[in-house]
Amino acid sequence: MKILFITGSLNQGGAEFQLLQLAKLFKDHGHEVEVFAITDYDFYLPFVRNHHIPYDHLYNDQKKWKRVWLTAKKIKQVQPDLLISFLKVPSQAAVIAAIVSRYKGIHIVGERTAYQQGIYDVFHFNLMRRANAITVNSISKLKYLETKFYRKGKVHFTPNIIDT
Repeated sequence: MKILFITGSLNQGGAEFQLLQLAKLFKDHGHEVEVFAITDYDFYLPFVRNHHIPYDHLYNDQKKWKRVWLTAKKIKQVQPDLLISFLKVPSQAAVIAAIVSRYKGIHIVGERTAYQQGIYDVFHFNLMRRANAITVNSISKLKYLETKFYRKGKVHFTPNIIDT
């Protein structure tokens, strides 16, 4: 299976590390993976290189809509069977880019915080309806999303990976 992971950056952070660990696990199980970041921060670049994970990125000085357009081009170029995006802004860019690129595969959004943002959540989670599934790493976020936005079965609890 060909999997494209979309993240904001390889900057130091828990969600970024979770995405890279997930990419590594899929790669270790024989899947073709690539990580694509919408900025060029590179704290975790040594991890990517050590595990030979294909990686591409956009540049920090590009405008938001150009990033969405270039993300759509990347999706069209890679033609993944599965698209996985983490974090709010990268997932918004990925959903819009998937629409622009006419992506027909499966899209999973990883929501890696229990934080609730009121009116911003209304915009964000209505846009995320375009995704096939949403994963969360807290039971409170699972209950919040099932109560406010989605039917049961669209949101899945996926705890963080432990690096051993």
